[in-house]
Amino acid sequence: MGRAMTSLPWRVLLLIDAFYFMTRRVEVFVPLGKRLLWKLSSMLPGNLVLVAIVAAVPVLALFLLLEWQFARAETTSRVQPASGAL
Repeated sequence: MGRAMTSLPWRVLLLIDAFYFMTRRVEVFVPLGKRLLWKLSSMLPGNLVLVAIVAAVPVLALFLLLEWQFARAETTSRVQPASGAL
């Protein structure tokens, strides 16, 4: 149920896009995505080094999050052998 609700906005956008494409032969989703990318690129600084730093921050944060999660998974308690085992 949760996954269906989180993907609902994307499904609605795709249905709107399909409706307009079938009725008027006009796309909605692709130009909207292009417009959002242009807006995002205009907000980035002009210096290539700063753009690389801005792009590296989420990658580093994701890496640290995964490291933290795997470290927690590896520090579980020791498994006790079964009573009938040799």
